[in-house]
Formats: sequence, C-alpha cells, structure tokens
Amino acid sequence: MSWLDLRTVLVLGVTIYLVCTLFIVQLWWQNRSRFDGTGLWALNFALQTTGLALLSARGAIPDWLSIVLANALMMLGLILFYRGLQRFVGRLSQQRYNFALLALSTVLLFLLTFVHPDLRLRTVVVSIFFLVLFYQCMWLLWYRVEPGQRALTFWVVMVLGAHCVISLIRITEYIFGMPIGNDYLKSGGFQTLVIISYQAMFLLLTYALILMVNQRLIARIGAEEEKFAKAFHFAPYALTLARTSDQTIFDVNETFCDKTGYRRAEVLGKNSIDLQLWGHEEDKAAVVEALSTGMRVRDREASFRKKNGELLTALFSAEFIEVNGKKKHSDLHR
Repeated sequence: MSWLDLRTVLVLGVTIYLVCTLFIVQLWWQNRSRFDGTGLWALNFALQTTGLALLSARGAIPDWLSIVLANALMMLGLILFYRGLQRFVGRLSQQRYNFALLALSTVLLFLLTFVHPDLRLRTVVVSIFFLVLFYQCMWLLWYRVEPGQRALTFWVVMVLGAHCVISLIRITEYIFGMPIGNDYLKSGGFQTLVIISYQAMFLLLTYALILMVNQRLIARIGAEEEKFAKAFHFAPYALTLARTSDQTIFDVNETFCDKTGYRRAEVLGKNSIDLQLWGHEEDKAAVVEALSTGMRVRDREASFRKKNGELLTALFSAEFIEVNGKKKHSDLHR
C-alpha cells in the first residue's frame, strides 16, 4: 500500500482530525463560561472526525454508512460550526435555508449512491455544499463583524478562504476533468491531493480558532484590567495594595494621596513602618492579628498619620486578594 493511497490518507486524516478535535474540545471546556459558540465548534469537529472515519471504512461497511451518513454528518457539522461562529461574534441569523440545503444534498447523495450511482456528481454535490458553508462563514467573520473585530478573525477568514478555493478547484475538475469510475478509493491522485489539502486546512483552522479565542481573551482581560484600574484610582475612598510578605505598598489611588498628602511616588516601594502611617500601634497589631488568622477586617476605626504628621481618624477595611497568582492585601480607608 503506497503512502499516497487514498485509504491510507483517510486513515491518517482520522488521526489528525481526532487530535484537532481534542484541542477544540479543550478550548471549549476552558472557555465555555466566557464565549458562546465554542461548544458547537467542538461538536462540528467531532462530526467531521466521525464522518471521515466512516469514509475511510468505505467497502468494509454498508454504503449508506460510508457515503450517505458520512457526508451528511460532515455537512451537518459545518452548519453547526457556522452557527457557533455566529454566536461567538454575536451575529445570529436563521439557518432554515442551510438545513434545507442539507436535506436536498442528502437526498441527492442517496439517489446518486443507490438509484443512479455517480461518484462524480456525488463529489460535486458535497463540494458545492462545502463551498456555500465555507463562504458563509468567511462572509460572517469579515463583512458582518465590526471593523475592529477583523484583526481578531483575520486568520480564520484566510483559512476559510483557502477552503473555498479548494472546493472551487474540486468542482471544476470533476465537472470538466477526465472521466472517473465509481470506486471512491480508486478515484485518482487528484482526489488524494484534495483530501490532503482538506486535512491541512483542518489543522490550520484548529490553530486559527485557538488563536482567535486567545486574542479575544487577552482583549477581554485588558478591558477588565482597564476597568479595575479606573475604579481603583478614582474611587472615593483611600485604597492601597500591599504585598503580604513584607507589607511593601505597590499601588495607591488618588484619594489616598489627597487624604494623606503623599505623592504616589513617595509611597510606592515603602511600607507602613517606613511611612509611619499608623497613628497607634495597637490599631496596627489588631489588624495584623485578624489578617494572620485569615479574617477580613471590616470598618474598624483607626488613626493614621498624614505626611504633615496630623492624625486622621478613619474606618479601615482590609482583605487578601491574589495578583498574578500571589497573595496581596487590599486596604480601604474612609
């Protein structure tokens, strides 16, 4: 059996598809609560893998499994993938026409398998369906999204465009090319190269989808950090963030500076002992003891020393938070 034998290529493709499916399932599992649609991506990948496995078993299982059901599953998967992309970018639309196309294509596959067997026309039917769905996905991610999202969807669009080109070439070849028989596994080197191309695109699509999700996740984290920074720095209460290990202050907000008279640069990198912030040592000792036992401090009245030495009485709250995986404590004075 040659390494370019179509059955061998299909079997190797099943392994490739299975690995890609596992990656997409993991992507969905990690982001299922963040982004809509990724579960449908995973379902599509599973259906594509199942369909390819049935195709690779051609001759060993009934034709209705290896031809009709195999292609129907792969076409259904593409519809679900398109729906998943719509959910991901928030641009939903009706899918009735796609399901009607699926039903029509499945009926044609059945007729071209059992009533009037014709491998060429079967291939054209499937390729047209793939072309229509890939084009819809590409149009969605490039023309229906906001212009600012196109940098996010660019690589997925490129892969989908390559899928469209392969499908067009396949359709053209099977309409105008040399006659072929009805044995799919002996349909020639062109069909083998098409299958290899689809497998390569499947790998690239997996990578592009992971990249798209990660870029969106980074953008969301950046937006959340920006919102936190604005809320922190412009809060009406004095806020400080300090490491639990050595009490070093690594951030304060504008209200803290206004109330204490310190400039931000004078505070960062120092601790409360360096600045002599506590007006009374017993207040500090009580807070340290409470925090050391894991308790939160809520609205404890305490005295603090301003830069000019004046004492300021305030309600003090503190608790532990994690920043970059390390425990810090956040203090609020009002």
